[in-house]
Amino acid sequence: MKSVFPILLILILSLPVSPSLTADAVRGSVVDILEVRADKQPEASFTIEELVSLDLGANTEFITGVEIELSIPEELRRLRDSFAVYLYRRVDPRPETTGMRRYFGESLNYYIVPAARKMYIQIPLRKDTELPRNPETVRLMNQVTVEDFPLILTVLPIMKGIPSDIYSAPLKIKAYPYLAAEGILDLTVTAPDENPYTLRIDGRELDYREKGYLLSEGIHEVSIESSAYMPVKRSVSVTRGTRTSQNIVLEKKEPRINFETPEGTLIFLDGQRVSGASLKVEEGVHTVVFKLGDYSMTREFEVLGGKTYTITLFLDVFVKEN
Repeated sequence: MKSVFPILLILILSLPVSPSLTADAVRGSVVDILEVRADKQPEASFTIEELVSLDLGANTEFITGVEIELSIPEELRRLRDSFAVYLYRRVDPRPETTGMRRYFGESLNYYIVPAARKMYIQIPLRKDTELPRNPETVRLMNQVTVEDFPLILTVLPIMKGIPSDIYSAPLKIKAYPYLAAEGILDLTVTAPDENPYTLRIDGRELDYREKGYLLSEGIHEVSIESSAYMPVKRSVSVTRGTRTSQNIVLEKKEPRINFETPEGTLIFLDGQRVSGASLKVEEGVHTVVFKLGDYSMTREFEVLGGKTYTITLFLDVFVKEN
C-alpha cells in the first residue's frame, strides 16, 4: 500500500488539463465571424451580451496590427460608464454561429465604452509597431500574435439596473488590418536546361527562393545574367500587402561566328556558301573554307554553347634576304 500514493500522484499530474481550469469562460451566441483581410473591411451588427468573432485571412505575413471600430448607439451613450468591451484570445472551441454555447479563452482586459459615437481598439501584432491613433483609440497592451486568433469580442453591462430595452440596441463593428509597407515577389525562372545563372534584385545577388522575396512596396529591378542564356532585365512593381507573380523565360544564348576576310573572299561553312559577315551556328564541330582567287584554305573548329567566335583570314607577303 505504501507505493499506491506516489503512483496516484503521478497519474493525477499526467492527466490533461481542461481549458475550463486554465482559461476564462464566456457564454453567448456568436452572431458573426469577421475575417480581417486587406482587400475588404468586414462589418457586423450585434447587441449587448452577444459575441462577435474576429479571424485573420490566409495572408497574414503583411499584417502588423488590427483595428476594431465600434459604432455606439445613443441608448448606450446616455448611460455613461455603464458598459465595457471584453476581448478574449486563444478561444476554444473554435467559434461558430450555431447559437448559445460556452467558450473558453484568455482575457485581453476590458475597456469602458465611452460616451462617444465611435470607439477604436488597436491590436498590434508585431513588437514596436507604431499605429496611427486618435483620441477615441485605445491600444491593447497585451502582446498578441497571429496564433492567438480567432478572438471573441462582447459588450457587457458593468452597472446594475440597466433598462431592458437597452439590450436590443444594435452596435456596429468593423475590423481592418494595418499592413506593412512591403509585399512578396513570387519569381519563377524557366530555363531550357540546367546551366547556371545569376539572379539579382536591385543589384543584390540572391539565391532562388520558392517562398518568394519580401520587398518594400514600389518598383524593383530584376536581372539575370548567364554565359548560356540571353541577359534579362525587368522592372517589377510590388504592391503593399500582396503577392506579385512574375515569370521569366530564359532564352538560350546561341553561338555566333563573325568573319573577317579580305574583300572578294568566298566563305563556305560546312559546305554551304556564307553570304554575311556574321551568323548563328549550332554547337559542335564545323568546317570553314576560304577561297580567294586561286587561293583556298580549310579549317576545322569546335563551337561551344553561348560563345561568340571571330575567324580572321590573313593574307600577307613576306620578303626574306638570302
